[in-house]
Amino acid sequence: MTDTTAAAVNPETEAALGLDGLPVDPALIADAAALEPAAAAARHAATTSSVTRGLLSVTTRARAASSPQRFRKSRRVASP
Repeated sequence: MTDTTAAAVNPETEAALGLDGLPVDPALIADAAALEPAAAAARHAATTSSVTRGLLSVTTRARAASSPQRFRKSRRVASP
């Protein structure tokens, strides 16, 4: 589901604010508004996939760093 609430504006700086109150680049707002729903869904899916792969990679590296021997054993491929 897409949130269609208009971005708030900081009256002091006239910068657009996201739902979390942090500033948002107006160009990003314009780009997102210009997307068709199908294109927006595809872009969201690609971004989500990229973030998920990145998080899995970080988790895997963290596990290997915290326990290298146990990690290597769990990743071993059985010999034929």
